[in-house]
Amino acid sequence: MASHSVTLFSVLMRPQPVRTNAEFAGRVLDQVANHVQERGYGILACRLRSDRDIHFAKALNRRVTGSINQLTGFATVFIGSPDEDLDAISDRLNATILSFLGKNKNDYGLPKDALEELLIKQS
Repeated sequence: MASHSVTLFSVLMRPQPVRTNAEFAGRVLDQVANHVQERGYGILACRLRSDRDIHFAKALNRRVTGSINQLTGFATVFIGSPDEDLDAISDRLNATILSFLGKNKNDYGLPKDALEELLIKQS
């Protein structure tokens, strides 16, 4: 699972053997670019395909870590078989309410909405 640390927008990927960090990063970028392209975020997909820059990070914010753990737990429950449609599960994860994404105290937000807001701010 690849998750954006600000929006928590997540994409599940099938495990594949890799030999280098660069090969792994390339596969992650390709998978995420394909996923967002299919969901109508063409500008983001183009940016991911042209930039080819990825950073691995450790979340120091406990709320981010907790939300990613929550998404990982949901993904584990949603995956029933190896033939499961990972794009559909990713869509379910991105439609999961999370308190980290709420604008106010005791509020919740969705990863897909947070991604859309971020793209609007950057355009």
